[in-house]
Amino acid sequence: MNFRREFVLFPIHKGERPGRHRVDFLIENKIVLEVKCKAITSHDDYSQAKRYLKQLNLALGLLVNFREIRLNPKRVLNSTGKE
Repeated sequence: MNFRREFVLFPIHKGERPGRHRVDFLIENKIVLEVKCKAITSHDDYSQAKRYLKQLNLALGLLVNFREIRLNPKRVLNSTGKE
């Protein structure tokens, strides 16, 4: 399986520091995987994954929190993505 870890996105806004936004894993150039380790994932975590999908023009992302008792991956969709 082809994947890239900590894939750096280009700055979105003028004056933004390069390398600020990093996708945890980009799998097969099709899926964004965001990994968290916190008590509860928030709307901000979901929004972050969605923003990455939009910037990469991809359709599917997964948000996984490893601090929960059971793994419960959340699917994040981008309706404007290419696949």
